[in-house]
Amino acid sequence: MINKFVKRAFSMKLNPKFPTDTVAGMYKVAVANNYMFDAVRFDQQHFNWTLKEFDRYSSAFAFGLVESGFSAGDKLVLWVN
Repeated sequence: MINKFVKRAFSMKLNPKFPTDTVAGMYKVAVANNYMFDAVRFDQQHFNWTLKEFDRYSSAFAFGLVESGFSAGDKLVLWVN
């Protein structure tokens, strides 16, 4: 089943910096194939993020961390209430 998704992802020309044998690569394949599926539910705000939206906002968060001076290996604590 994964091979079918990998072939489809390569035909969609995914970014090569996410190899498909890594977690990030498999996630990018899932986003490419199932972009309209709900991934995250925010109950108090009453809305859902699709896989595509989750990918977009998590990437924006990561880029923001890099622009703030964080680098690979730095520790980050998140408080989710």
